Amino acid sequence: MKENELQTLKEQIMLWKNEEEYRKIADAVEAIPEEERDADLEGMLAEAYHELQEENAGLELYEAAEMEVVEEHISKCFGAFENVFHEIVSPDIHVDICVIPPNDDRNYYTLVTMGMGAHRMNVPKELAEYELERAELLVALPPDWKLDQESMADETWYWPVRMLKSIARLPGEEDSWLGWGHTVASGEGTAYAENTKLCAAMLIYQQVGGEEADVCELPGGEKVNFYQLLPLYDEEVAFKCENDGKALLKRMRGISFVVDINRRNVMENADMAEYPFHVTLKLNARFQPQDRHELEDALDEVLEAQSLGQVDGGGTMQMASGEISYCDIEINLKDGKQETLEVLARIVNHFGVPKGSQLQAEELDMPVGEQEGMAVYMNGTDLEDEVYQNCDINYAVDQMEALMEGMGRLYSYWEGPRNTALYFYGISYEKMLGAVKDFLEEYPLCRKCVVEQIA
Repeated sequence: MKENELQTLKEQIMLWKNEEEYRKIADAVEAIPEEERDADLEGMLAEAYHELQEENAGLELYEAAEMEVVEEHISKCFGAFENVFHEIVSPDIHVDICVIPPNDDRNYYTLVTMGMGAHRMNVPKELAEYELERAELLVALPPDWKLDQESMADETWYWPVRMLKSIARLPGEEDSWLGWGHTVASGEGTAYAENTKLCAAMLIYQQVGGEEADVCELPGGEKVNFYQLLPLYDEEVAFKCENDGKALLKRMRGISFVVDINRRNVMENADMAEYPFHVTLKLNARFQPQDRHELEDALDEVLEAQSLGQVDGGGTMQMASGEISYCDIEINLKDGKQETLEVLARIVNHFGVPKGSQLQAEELDMPVGEQEGMAVYMNGTDLEDEVYQNCDINYAVDQMEALMEGMGRLYSYWEGPRNTALYFYGISYEKMLGAVKDFLEEYPLCRKCVVEQIA
């Protein structure tokens, strides 16, 4: 570095010092090779480091070794980066944004947070086994998106950065958590910028790297999950809330994960031309959402293969106690002709839905379902402690399914405050009960259980 350039930099550093812009000082000096720094610059850098450390007192930060692993993960899985939007003021966590430029393989910018995962989110206890407490976020932007310092002063270019930072802070601010399928509206509840109607974002699994990019393992063994932010329109958020994230993503097939401020709204005239007749399959089944999803996927595959229609989401209804009551699966058909409905009924019955289910539409109430249901309510509070310690509910399920082989099987379950409900469906309630009656009387964990016919 030339002498006059060095003097100019030192003068600028003094100005930054007066303005307490210590991050700018550190960045400027770090950019100079160590062999070109004189004693004055080294002293200025040391002072900047000290002040930044004081600023960060009380912040939730990665340990140095953790930060090194996260940075390496981002570089390896998403691409090398030199540009980082460093956060000047950090009220809780320090969220930097790594800017990975377009390349031959990925013709888009990838912006990745680095710092959100220092905070452990308040994930529900029942999800603890999935290790969802830590996360980082990313968003993909078109190759012509302006990210220079001047453009960052314009909200039409800056909003993706603001979106990343605000969503990264949300779990700490609200003592909550974020994971796949969660949606977050813009801070003002309006569009992100004047030139777009996109107004919210949904967390999905990252789309940029391979499977190895999904999770970064820290030195201590904890996992950091990487989620992509997918900006949405208001109508898409409403559809997702009425159905679920999976149903929305199904509608968004063909929509790029790279931000397009003018992309089509998938809720405008969605699929109405090809499949205009709407039917609701009301299932007399106590299925957890994930179990309902399996049926939706299988049903959708058959409907599309036969060009009959497609599944358009669904829902699981609960009783006041929280126990599952019934499920709905929304279906769009090519038409409402009697022969089309009869084909649909045969397909539904082929998958083994319970008696009491119905295909419903305007002026339509068609019974479907041939299976019967049996609920076994395992007592979770009134048995001796040693019973709960020495017995295994998974063993009980395995034994019951073996005993009723060819008659029925476990389809779903529900965990309540005082009992666990096991939902079996099969050819006959009486035959299923007869097959497991002796086991229920003999196995200690099954004592005081209650059995009911539910279909």
